[in-house]
Amino acid sequence: MSAIIHKFLLVGPWPKNLTESGAVIVNDLYEANYQFDRSQIDVLGINLTAILEKRFFDLYTKWKQNNPHLQIVAVVPADFSKKVLLDLQWKYSFSKIFTSYTDKNIEQYLNLSLEKSYQEKQFESYKALFEEQNQKLLKLRMSLDEKIEKRTKFLVESRRKLFLTNIRIESFRKALTTVYQSQNLEELEKNLNEELLRAFEIQWIKVCFSPADELFVKELESQLQYQYLRFRVHKQNNEIGSVFFMRSFQKPFAKEESEFLARVTEAVSLATERFENRNKLEKIHNYWKTLFNAIKDAIILVDPEYNIIQTNMDNFKTPQKCHQFLFGRPTPCDGCQMGSKFEISQKNENFEVAGQIVGLDGRKYAIHYYRNITQKIQLEKELLELAPKAELGILSSSIAHEINNPLGGLLSYTQLLIMDTQNTDPMYADLKSIEAAIKKCAEIVNNLLVNTRG
Repeated sequence: MSAIIHKFLLVGPWPKNLTESGAVIVNDLYEANYQFDRSQIDVLGINLTAILEKRFFDLYTKWKQNNPHLQIVAVVPADFSKKVLLDLQWKYSFSKIFTSYTDKNIEQYLNLSLEKSYQEKQFESYKALFEEQNQKLLKLRMSLDEKIEKRTKFLVESRRKLFLTNIRIESFRKALTTVYQSQNLEELEKNLNEELLRAFEIQWIKVCFSPADELFVKELESQLQYQYLRFRVHKQNNEIGSVFFMRSFQKPFAKEESEFLARVTEAVSLATERFENRNKLEKIHNYWKTLFNAIKDAIILVDPEYNIIQTNMDNFKTPQKCHQFLFGRPTPCDGCQMGSKFEISQKNENFEVAGQIVGLDGRKYAIHYYRNITQKIQLEKELLELAPKAELGILSSSIAHEINNPLGGLLSYTQLLIMDTQNTDPMYADLKSIEAAIKKCAEIVNNLLVNTRG
């Protein structure tokens, strides 16, 4: 059952008309305590006699515990000791003091004290509300700090992955160039190892053909202190050997590293086919060289004015210019370089000219040796120009597919974070930088694909 609420409790001979304002008037502290036990009192009016009773302090303490906002209005004679009154004021914090029950402002004083009680209650309520809101804000801040910490870790990890991805993309670009430019297997191993050292810390790359690759595995497992990855080299769906990527046992190969190196192996497989074609071409070249040596090709000694001094051609008649005698031209051949090696084209035929400057009789001459290389060039176009472009296009498409997939995932997650982040948030600029970096990576991959296809 809730307590009865009384605005005022007056102890002593207070004017009876105050009861109309909601006051309860009692004679002594005993009755007052009874009212406090059954009622909610906001203002206590009391005279000096009751205040000086020994039990008043205990009762006052009890009443203040039940209602911390209780206000006391005291009736104190004018001749009462000022010093004692100050002590009482410090002890009980009177809201108002007056000297007589007949004071015309008594009702006003009581209402002012009541208002002060209400104000203190309201202040306490606001204080409690403030503390509650402050706790909520504290929890919210802790939650935000936790989210910021998680997002910061995500940003750091994203930047690390982007940095590593950029390094590997650049390494693959250079590796593709290296594979394309390598002229033989030994050169490919050396250059490829240099390009992959930074991105993967590869200490040794070895290409072995069957059955030498199986013997190399036994050597690795028995003698050499390397951790290695082995990938098969294929030719027309047939295994012809293996590529070994080796580094220290202290750093195992991660899954993504294995996937990248598998793509490198695809490039090596294509390169070995190109080397085989090149060997075939060299055999053809040697064949043609032998054939040309068996034929009496034109060997001509000329002066700086292109006049023929001497030649092995039987039908030569002096004086004639070399371009007139050989090709019927009134002017020197396009691209002719005295004493150096060059090629010329005349009447749908291609000639390779080997030149050498010699000194005779204090003058400089040039010896030119002419070989017809029309068929050789045609074979080179078929075997060298078409094959590297095909293998490079296939490889670049495969690598672009493998790289674009993780880049797409990173871009999606980053854009989701941007959508959840206000542009005033300190992380917003970092997220936009990450988004730009991801797009840059994608652009690099696309440019690589376009260039290799072009």
